[in-house]
Formats: sequence, C-alpha cells, structure tokens
Amino acid sequence: TPLSVLCLCRDSSMHAVEQLIDEVIEMFPYSKYIHFGGDEADIDFWKECSVCQKYMQENNIASVKALYSHLIYYHFIFICLKFLQPFESFCGGFNK
Repeated sequence: TPLSVLCLCRDSSMHAVEQLIDEVIEMFPYSKYIHFGGDEADIDFWKECSVCQKYMQENNIASVKALYSHLIYYHFIFICLKFLQPFESFCGGFNK
C-alpha cells in the first residue's frame, strides 16, 4: 500500500475516517461547514487492491472512479447526518 493512499474498503479504514470526522466535529461544534474530499488521492492503487476489488464486486461498482464516488458519498452522508442535520446547516458537496 502506498503511504499516500488509504484503502477505504477495509472496515477498519472506514471506522478510522468516521472517528476522524467525529473528532473534527468535536473540535468545531458550531461550524456550519466541513469540507471532505480526496480528489487529489492516487486511486489507481485500488485497481490492484484485492480488498477494493472484492468490495467493488460485492457492491456492483464498475471502476475505481465509481468506487471513489461511492465512498465519498458514503462519508458525505455520514457527515450530513451526524454534524449538519442537528444544527439545520446546509449540506453540500461535489464530485470531480
């Protein structure tokens, strides 16, 4: 695994990202915005990652670009439900 790429298809990685989001929310409890993205990540690693390939197959995801979108959307929804919704703040995002 390259040091610059996180295998987000591992449950432990998903949990770590959720914990990180929790910590950011705790640090900035009244913020109206959290920016979450990773379009600068080199996701080509996921083409060779057996865990990612298995996740893609199980979830009918055709490409690593689609996998990236899927994972960003998952965490975006996590942020919206956990952070923004209780404060009636705006939840917005984009996918490159």
